[in-house]
Amino acid sequence: MLFWKRSNMRIIFLLLFFRFLIQDLYSHPLAPSFYKIWEKEKGTFEVLWKGPEMRVRGEKVTPLIPEGCKALGKPNYSYENTGFIKTYKMSCDSSLIGKKIEVKGLNKSKRNVLLHITFKDKRLIQEVLNSKKSNIVIPRNFSSWDFFKKYLVLGFEHILSGADHLLFIFALIILMTHFKTILVTITFFTIGHSITLSLAVLDLIYLSPRVSEFGIALTLLILAAEIDQKKKSIMTRYPWGMPLFFGLIHGLGFAGALKEVGLPQSEIPLTLFSFNLGIEIGQIFFIGVLCLSLFLLRKVKITIPFWAQKIQTYALGSVAAFWCIERVFS
Repeated sequence: MLFWKRSNMRIIFLLLFFRFLIQDLYSHPLAPSFYKIWEKEKGTFEVLWKGPEMRVRGEKVTPLIPEGCKALGKPNYSYENTGFIKTYKMSCDSSLIGKKIEVKGLNKSKRNVLLHITFKDKRLIQEVLNSKKSNIVIPRNFSSWDFFKKYLVLGFEHILSGADHLLFIFALIILMTHFKTILVTITFFTIGHSITLSLAVLDLIYLSPRVSEFGIALTLLILAAEIDQKKKSIMTRYPWGMPLFFGLIHGLGFAGALKEVGLPQSEIPLTLFSFNLGIEIGQIFFIGVLCLSLFLLRKVKITIPFWAQKIQTYALGSVAAFWCIERVFS
């Protein structure tokens, strides 16, 4: 018994496709900034601010020097392929504990700022600042529960903001129209990306981010070709093997995102688990919304013209091919 009609799947696909296409067009100007502070000596800090080369017109996002601190000398500026870098030294009359770390202009921006603070005693603070939270006050104590919540949310947000990952999951569901095969496919995809996510974060394996991102786009291109197969495809014949292999590739992409944020050395197992759990919750949430949408569409009779039957395959293949080329030459 089919879990849903393919005609309804095409409608959902087109809605998702255009939503992700718009997101991708605006993803580069809204790439995250990096704000790193590390303590060299007691009361003396080095600061690095990295902003993307492409910015929204009129946007002015810049870190503020905390109260009780002052810059030492003039800042140094440099440029690289993805943006500009500003570095300077800063001295504070006391510890940063209890002080407010703030990014000016972030409350009016759609940008995320990845904050990374390292103290001389190896304590580590990672935070994602955005328009809803443009500053933090450095706490005196950090509980395991705080780290767990923070990385759980990071994992959840990462999967739901990744157009390539979500389109891949959706393409898997298009192929596997039976509930049991969907369950098997998603389970083995999850096992695959959990393995490489853990191994890559623990530095047991390494693959260049450019190669892994190209690999993710390539998996989407392969699925587009599989959807267009009139005969029984490899994916439907082996609903565990291919998703497991593709999951291994996607896990490297997840690991790259997690490494950008960083992991507290004292809580690596906990934060790795919570980030991965956040990804799984986001994945389940996406599939749940998709299934609910399909259920509602079954109540509506919509006739799709014959010429539109192949749109989902060509659209998916075109986007995947574009991403493959972009990630090789960018």
